[in-house]
Amino acid sequence: MKIKGFLKECRERDVIKMLSIYIVSSWVLLQVLTVTQEPLGLPQKSLTYLIILLIVLFPVYIFLLWKYGLAKDAKNQDLLLKKDSKHLNAFRKIYFTGLSVVIFISAISVMLIVQNNFAEVKSKPIELVASDKIAVLRFGNNTGDEKYDIIGKMAADWIIHGITENQAAQVISPEIIAEYSIATGFDQGQGNDQKMVEQYFKPGKIITGNYYLNGEELYFQCSLIEGSNKDIIMAFKDNECSLDMPLNCIEDLKQVILTYLTTMERPELELQEQPPKFEAYQNLLLAKNNTSDTEEYLELLNKAIAIDSNYFEPKVLRIAYYYNQAEYTQAESLLQEITPLSLNNSRQINLYNMYKQLLDGDNKKVYTSLKKEYDFAPFDLQTNSSMMVIALQFVNRPEDVAAIFDAVDMTTMELENCKSCKDRYYIMGLANAVLGKYKEVIDMLSPVVAQVSEMYLKRPLLTAYVKTGDTKALEKLLKNIALKNEHKELMRAYLYVGREYLVLHQKEAAYSYFQKCAAGAGEQEGYYKGLATYYLEDYDQAESLLGDELAKDLEDFEILGKLAITKFKLGKTAQAEALIKRLDTVDLQYKYGTPAYVKAQYYAAIGDKQSCLNNLLKAVSEGYYYTAESYQNDPHFSAYWESPAFKHILSYWH
Repeated sequence: MKIKGFLKECRERDVIKMLSIYIVSSWVLLQVLTVTQEPLGLPQKSLTYLIILLIVLFPVYIFLLWKYGLAKDAKNQDLLLKKDSKHLNAFRKIYFTGLSVVIFISAISVMLIVQNNFAEVKSKPIELVASDKIAVLRFGNNTGDEKYDIIGKMAADWIIHGITENQAAQVISPEIIAEYSIATGFDQGQGNDQKMVEQYFKPGKIITGNYYLNGEELYFQCSLIEGSNKDIIMAFKDNECSLDMPLNCIEDLKQVILTYLTTMERPELELQEQPPKFEAYQNLLLAKNNTSDTEEYLELLNKAIAIDSNYFEPKVLRIAYYYNQAEYTQAESLLQEITPLSLNNSRQINLYNMYKQLLDGDNKKVYTSLKKEYDFAPFDLQTNSSMMVIALQFVNRPEDVAAIFDAVDMTTMELENCKSCKDRYYIMGLANAVLGKYKEVIDMLSPVVAQVSEMYLKRPLLTAYVKTGDTKALEKLLKNIALKNEHKELMRAYLYVGREYLVLHQKEAAYSYFQKCAAGAGEQEGYYKGLATYYLEDYDQAESLLGDELAKDLEDFEILGKLAITKFKLGKTAQAEALIKRLDTVDLQYKYGTPAYVKAQYYAAIGDKQSCLNNLLKAVSEGYYYTAESYQNDPHFSAYWESPAFKHILSYWH
C-alpha cells in the first residue's frame, strides 16, 4: 500500500479526524490552564507538567485508536469486505511505523523539557565576555557626608539612561553589579565593584568617577578606562556646579560621555580635546546632513554653538558658510570672535589660520593649510570636496583632483540628498575638462545629470561635447536644460556654449548660440541679452542693454568692463576710460582680484598687451579663481595663451 492510499484509508476510517480532536482539545486545555493558573494558585510548573502529560498520552491515544477503532472494524470485516488481508496487513504496518516515530519524538521532547526545567542549576555564575559593553560604577562620595550618597546614584542612573536611550552601548549598571555580588558572595566592600566587574563581566570599558565639595560648590571627576588593562582612555574635564543643583553637573557629564562614545571610533574627525555636549554634537550632525538647505544648516550650527559655546567645529563651519555666501565681512567678524590663544590643539590653530588666509586671498597658504586638515580626515565629505575646490580653482592643480576624488567611494551615496557629493562630481568634471579628458567627463557626468537637475553639473558636459565636436549630444543636453531648468539657465547655457566655441576659434558656431540667447531672452533677462549682443559684436544694442544693467547694480564689475569695451569699440574712448577708471577707486577688500581681472579683459580688448598681463598677474595674486570661464577659458585672452607670462599666471600658486 502506498502512502497516498494509506492517507485515503485514514480519512475513510476517521483517523485524521480523531487525531485532530486530540490536538485541538489539548490546545484548548493549555489555554485554559494558562488563564486560570494564577487565580487558582497552582504551581508555576503546572503548565509544564500538563505539556509533558499531553505529549506522553498522544502515542497512547494513537494506539487505543487502533485497538478500539480500526481493529474492531477489521473484526467486523468492514475492512475485509473492501480490501483483502494483504491490504490490511500493509495498512497495519504503515500505521504502527508511524506510531513508532511519534513515540520516539515524544520521548525526546519530554527529555528536553525535563532537562531544561527540572535539572539542578549550579549557583556559580557564568563569566561573561562582553568587550562591547560598558560598566558604569557607583560614583564615589568624597564629601565626607553620607547624605550626599544619593548624588552618586543619581549620576550613575543619569549616565546609564543617556547611553541606553541613545543606543550608544550596552550598559552594566551598579544594580546589576550589586545583584551579582550577592549571588556569588563577592565582597561588596569599598572599591570592590571594579574588581567584581573585571572578574565576571569583562566589559570593554568602564566609567568611574567621584565627587567632592569645595565650600558650597560640588565638583565631579569622571574617567573612561579600558576594561582589560585599566588604562585611562579619557579623563573628562571636571564639572563644577552649585550643591543644590547637582543635576547641572551630571547632565553636562552625560553629554560629553555620550559624544565621546559616539565619536571615538572616528577620532580623526573630532576637533575637540574634550568632547562637546551631546546635544550640540547632535545638532552639528543634523547640520551636516542638511547642507542643501542653507537656512536650516545655519540654524542648526547656531543651535550647536548656543548649547556649547566652546564647540569649535560648528564655529569654523559657520565661518565657511558666510564665506561661501560671499558675506566676507560677516565671516571675518565671526573669525575675530575666536581667540587664537584659546585654541587647544594644532588642528584648531591650523583651521583658524586657513580661514584667515582665505579671507586674505592667500591661496597658496590656503592650499597648504587645508592639505594638513585633509591628511587628518580625507574621507570626510566636506573636507574632501573643499580640498578638490582649492586644488582646482584656487591654485590651478587639476592633476591633484582625481586622487582626492577617489579617496571617497561614491557608489553608496544618495546623490539627491548630498550637496557635497554633487560638488565633488562637478569639480572632478571640470578638472578632467581642463586636462582634456573629455571622455571621462562624459562617462562620469552623463548618469549624474540624468539623476539630478542642477544646472552647474551640466557645464563640464557642455564643455566636453563642444570640445569633442559631438553636436548631437550637445543639442540633446540643451533640450534637457530647457525642460528641467529655469529659462534663465538655458540662456546662461547658450552663453557658456558660445564662449566655449570662441575658445576653439569657431566663431560661426559661437555666434549661432549667442543669437539663440539674444533671441530667446525675455524682457526681464536683459543681462543675458546684453552679454549675447556683446559677444555678437552688436555694440550699438549691447551699449544700451549693458548700460541698463549697470544702472541696476553699479558694482557689477563684469557688466562695467564689457560696457567699457563696448564704448571703446564704438569709438567712445573717453567714456570707456572713465568707466574703467572707476575700478581704481574700488575698495579692494574681499574683491579677490575682480577689479584687476576686469581691467585685464579691457586692456586685452583694446590691444594693450602689457597692461593686460600686468593686471592679470595682479588679479591672480589677489586671489581671483581659476574657473570654467576665466584665464585659459576666457576668449578675451586668446592672443596671449601661449606667452610665457600667461603660463606663469596659470602656475602662480604652484
